[in-house]
Amino acid sequence: IEFSVVFNPDTIGDITGALTITSDDSDEGTYTITVTGVGVITAAEIDVAWRGTSIANGGTFTYADSFIDGSGITETFTIRNLGQSNLTISDIQRYSSMYTAQYTLDTTGTSYTLAAGTETTFAVKFIPCNENNQPAWVTITSNDSDENVYYVYLGGKGYYYTHYVYESSV
Repeated sequence: IEFSVVFNPDTIGDITGALTITSDDSDEGTYTITVTGVGVITAAEIDVAWRGTSIANGGTFTYADSFIDGSGITETFTIRNLGQSNLTISDIQRYSSMYTAQYTLDTTGTSYTLAAGTETTFAVKFIPCNENNQPAWVTITSNDSDENVYYVYLGGKGYYYTHYVYESSV
């Protein structure tokens, strides 16, 4: 008797299972074969991270407080392809309903095609204009089948630089 076993995982990583054959053989009525495999993502799979920590699709990144109308803070984000096929990025945009001028997107040097297991970066500079939270978001459009538009929400607040002059009557 000849048979085939098909491995079609729904998770990534090491997977172990058992194949049990039952027969009417008097001394080997049940025979168990351990089967193993590694589940991988065969399609393109986008991930966005900041300093090695993934930001979930729809997640929020909050900037450290910065001086209002100062030099601002630039943060670099990493786009990773966790899949086994090329990830093709078709667009990276920054949006805001009120604070567009406070966020500057820099895609200089960003690769728009990522082979399996590779990454690229982009930067967003935040220059706050007031002490309120100033929301915006970045969208990354790609050929990822379940996250073809990846959203990262941005937020940050500003504070005024206060300079005190002390006078002495001595």
